[in-house]
Amino acid sequence: EMLDYLQDRFKAMHDGGWFSINNIVDPHSEDELNNYAVMDGKLYEFLRELEASKVLNNTILILLADHGLHGHDWQDLWRAYDHRNPFLQILIGKDVDGCEEMVKNLK
Repeated sequence: EMLDYLQDRFKAMHDGGWFSINNIVDPHSEDELNNYAVMDGKLYEFLRELEASKVLNNTILILLADHGLHGHDWQDLWRAYDHRNPFLQILIGKDVDGCEEMVKNLK
């Protein structure tokens, strides 16, 4: 699984600089809430393990998704908001060094 691979890679490269772009394609039905819960759980465990190993301290991690939930009773209310506002989370480790301008721009 991609998150397991990335977790191992993050740990192996902990002391050295590296750059990686990774795409996780998760085929799913937009009418099944369990699919979202499964991916959320995997991402939570991935981040928790990296946090425990101190890897995130010197890491910039950008999480991006094209959209959130669809296909439910509230879709008319949610869809207009959802498609204009994709998920974006930027995590900047407390010990990131040598990237001051990039960190400033990301903040």
